[in-house]
Amino acid sequence: MENKIGEKVRSLREAKGWSQRELGLKIGLKQSNIGNIESGKNKMNKMAVVEQLLDVFNISFDFLFADVLVASNSRTESDFIQAVKLELVQMDGKELKLSDEIIYLYLKSIRSYHTKSR
Repeated sequence: MENKIGEKVRSLREAKGWSQRELGLKIGLKQSNIGNIESGKNKMNKMAVVEQLLDVFNISFDFLFADVLVASNSRTESDFIQAVKLELVQMDGKELKLSDEIIYLYLKSIRSYHTKSR
């Protein structure tokens, strides 16, 4: 799978005019960690990092992870959940449960939106 999330983080950072070091200072990571996320060498391994990125860039979870769904060429919810989990492979059990809950709520909101728009 391509490094869609890392590319998006880089694009968002550059749009703000921030260096990797500046972004790292804002979210409590080293410059090398930011570089590794952007290059795909390291996955975002903590839900807290995801939450900090969402906050610092003022973006939604679905905006950050939308390309995961497209890249996976999946059409089912379970495929989407697995694709996102692959992006966050180093989470501990508690964080994986939280990610499942977030994804479930996101997909529920999508279904609700599509049901209302019919």
